[in-house]
Amino acid sequence: MTYASITQNIYNDNKKTYKKAKSRICWVIFAACFCLALLNFLGYIISVPLSKIIPYVEEVMPLTTFDLLLSMGMYIFCLVFPFAIAMIPCKTKIRSIFPIKARLTKNPIGYTLFVFGICILFNLFMNLLFPWYRDVFVAEPEIYESTTDIILYFISAAVLPAIFEELVFRGICISCLRPVGTKFAVIVSAAIFGLAHVDPLQSMFAFLFGLLIGGAFVATGSIWPGVLLHFFNNSVSVISGYGHDAVLYFYGLLIMGAMAYSLVYLYKFSKLPGRFPILVKNERESLLTGSGFTPIRALFSNVWTYFFIILYFAAVMIRFFPETLSYILLAVSSLFGASVK
Repeated sequence: MTYASITQNIYNDNKKTYKKAKSRICWVIFAACFCLALLNFLGYIISVPLSKIIPYVEEVMPLTTFDLLLSMGMYIFCLVFPFAIAMIPCKTKIRSIFPIKARLTKNPIGYTLFVFGICILFNLFMNLLFPWYRDVFVAEPEIYESTTDIILYFISAAVLPAIFEELVFRGICISCLRPVGTKFAVIVSAAIFGLAHVDPLQSMFAFLFGLLIGGAFVATGSIWPGVLLHFFNNSVSVISGYGHDAVLYFYGLLIMGAMAYSLVYLYKFSKLPGRFPILVKNERESLLTGSGFTPIRALFSNVWTYFFIILYFAAVMIRFFPETLSYILLAVSSLFGASVK
């Protein structure tokens, strides 16, 4: 019996398993498309009805407060709703995301500093490599003055992303894809997490961050270590924007300490790669590998994958190059009009 016939027999025996694996991948990428579309285009859809209620809102609260509250509500809806839909066909249970007893890593504080330091090192490297980047892509953050707005901004920038992004991208996404393969689930969830940020450099930063936190989720079986890591990273950035000299000095010391620790931890980590869960091959991955079915092939044979990439580039154009996009649309419409004539 040849290797080809053996492989075909394996594939035939596990055809239902592979079909379920393809279905899981399809639903997760569909949810990612839906999520990306809502995050970037829902504001345009509701802008017209929203403009009609603005005069009534101004009588109740400041517009800045209303904008923050509205963006927080839209943000939660756009993240949770699409992936909650994907949980149903994937048959993902809540207890797989919030286990009764979660395992903690051996050195949670050390791992937190390691993740923070590695991300800062990566950020510094990218800023040195692309010094023009901030002039093109990074907008000046809005500084709020009232206490209410500052608190709401901190919640929207540090608390909500830490909870809901971990719930969606680590909890739901990895749990839905993990039966296909642990490494595949962590890498795909990190890629979706990165691209959902739209900003190209931030997307690369978020991808690395997603890989590291994805490892923590797999190791502990819970999103809460990732929530703490995410909150720590975001809150330091928000506080530094409002901090005085003493806060900035402490922030600088924290950065240098985290960077130094991350280098030491990385050296120790390289000696023990088995400690990182996504480097360990599981049985399901071995089963899929020898049969002609691979998760990567299923991913790139899925039409939603390419739709997600198109949506990403459309979101980049709308957010950072709106004038260029308007010229392109004008040129396309003029060509279409000429062809009709």
